[in-house]
Amino acid sequence: MLNFIFFMNLPGTIFFLFHTCLIPLEKKVLPPHLRVMIVRLNLLLFLFPFPLLANYIRNLLSILHITIPLNTDYNKSITLLSDKEIIFPKISIFVIIILGIWCIGIFSKLLKTYFIDAKKFKNFCAARIVTDSSAAKKVQKRQIEILRKNFTLSKNIQIITVDGLISPYVTGILHPKLYVPVSTKFSPQMNTLILRHELAHIKHHDLLYQRLSLITTILYWYNPILYFLFQRISNYDELSADETALLYSSLKERRDYGLCILEMLSTSCKTGTVSLQKSYASKKIFYKERIELMKSIVPKGKKGILLAAFTASVIFAVSLLPILVYAAPATITDQKSSLSDDSGEWLSFNYDEPNPEEIHFSEYDTYFIDVYGNKYPVVSETPYTLCKHNYVSGTISKHYPDGKGGCTVKKFEAKRCKYCASILTGDLIETRIYPKCSH
Repeated sequence: MLNFIFFMNLPGTIFFLFHTCLIPLEKKVLPPHLRVMIVRLNLLLFLFPFPLLANYIRNLLSILHITIPLNTDYNKSITLLSDKEIIFPKISIFVIIILGIWCIGIFSKLLKTYFIDAKKFKNFCAARIVTDSSAAKKVQKRQIEILRKNFTLSKNIQIITVDGLISPYVTGILHPKLYVPVSTKFSPQMNTLILRHELAHIKHHDLLYQRLSLITTILYWYNPILYFLFQRISNYDELSADETALLYSSLKERRDYGLCILEMLSTSCKTGTVSLQKSYASKKIFYKERIELMKSIVPKGKKGILLAAFTASVIFAVSLLPILVYAAPATITDQKSSLSDDSGEWLSFNYDEPNPEEIHFSEYDTYFIDVYGNKYPVVSETPYTLCKHNYVSGTISKHYPDGKGGCTVKKFEAKRCKYCASILTGDLIETRIYPKCSH
């Protein structure tokens, strides 16, 4: 389980680090809407279980005669020994503790996000909702409806007037709601651009991806990279919404819009711990970039799309390479399969009936069986120092009575010298626990 969680985080983390190195170049050559595509691809690496596809990718590479080393350190399997005997991998106390801490962290993040912050914001808006049927508000609603049709938005948008807001605010994924202030000191033209910005969030499905990003930070709360990725996604969504709102606008309109942004930032409204501005509102570097971008907004071009697709594809492919060493756990094998396990921690169940292929330890407690099926009793495993060893591969089985009528049989990978009969014991293959010894 811990191995799977690690490999779920690894590709996305690698992608984020590579992308961070390319941001200075990205700002110069890629428009915001293409940068949004790249960070969303980064988010996908954290959400989609790509490690489960490792076997399929290795099979495709094997056609090209490319061999990937497999990590089997954690590949503990459920082994079917017979119709009435099964071996399960035993979960260590350390793993149980780590998983417990992980679950507690998830619960704490859920509690803070959905039951504290979200509730405070909802209560703030509910206490200040204003029912306004004035002519001005009717004109504003008609304006929003026209903008909705211009953006080809099929969803109906509920418009809610709230006292105390500095700027409009969008919430809701399936049923979007647009919170608008009771009054504003900006010109009608600037109000239109601000509304276009908010509707662009709905058109680009920004709320959905931000919610997915939030869920990812809750699931993998221990990974600091995800908090930076969440902020980066939010920032890029704002840049893309600005780009959509200001497309084909004049230089004067862009300048006035930038002044509106700065004025709303300086007078941002806060109630308790709930900020009605974004969490990055105090980031001067981001707002400087946001203002600078307004000077050079250009229509979408094919060259930028091709460059973004190529860049994202290369980083995506490189980020997926580490998962190729992942070995999927909990594979069911038969009794002839061998399992490599360094820790030797396995849990065995049976129904008190001996396996017909089990060794009977009537004379010795240790036997070696070579690859040809020959069985040799083992008296001593100490190698003879003067012997020029010639080893034959096989397995060694050891019998441990528990003194209560039961026993444990452990099988290891091993090699036996043809000349001095010395044994080299390797990794544990399997452990069988018998409540009633039949040997």
